[in-house]
Amino acid sequence: MIMKIKNLWKSVGYKRSGPGGKGPTRRRRRRRRTLELALIFFNSAGCWLKINRRLLLIINIIRMGSEEENAEFYLRYYVGHKGKFGHEFLEFEFRPDGKLRYANNSNYKNDTIIRKEVYLTPAVLRECRRIISDSEIMKEDDNNWPEPDRVGRQELEIVMGNEHISFTTSKIGSLVDVQSSADPEGLRIFYYLVQDLKCFVFSLISLHFKIKPI
Repeated sequence: MIMKIKNLWKSVGYKRSGPGGKGPTRRRRRRRRTLELALIFFNSAGCWLKINRRLLLIINIIRMGSEEENAEFYLRYYVGHKGKFGHEFLEFEFRPDGKLRYANNSNYKNDTIIRKEVYLTPAVLRECRRIISDSEIMKEDDNNWPEPDRVGRQELEIVMGNEHISFTTSKIGSLVDVQSSADPEGLRIFYYLVQDLKCFVFSLISLHFKIKPI
């Protein structure tokens, strides 16, 4: 539409009229002015549409973020074993109300159990969700993973929106254990996610309480 108006505007040039050539006729001037106003209107309308589209995009992004924040979220991880020094374990939990619960029990050299609780901001919870989403752990299952044994036991439970997983497997010492399993691809995702979550939680506990979490 704008191109048509521009072409019409060019066709109505300022031609000299009459033998004296005093200027464009009144009709041409009026028509040209009308086309100029039409161009201004359509240009303004185009800009307004672009602004509206951007605003709608921003609103949708904010709405999606808000829905994600309001969606149910829960995470619990446990790793432990019973041996010479009794029941030694590490456990942390992200609760729906934003509370992070952390426990680390090591009886080595009569160490006492560390228990800490802290409420997290929505930004921290979003980052935790991002770590989980990027790992794609919600697509995996533990059917072919090693069963818990005397070496140790790991448990991971996650609820994100309408998705829920609950995994149980043995303690993984290194990637060699992952490669030798029946499901190396799925167990590798689990292994790296656990490392990321541990680093994340250790950093939060260390920064908040100014202590060494392990």
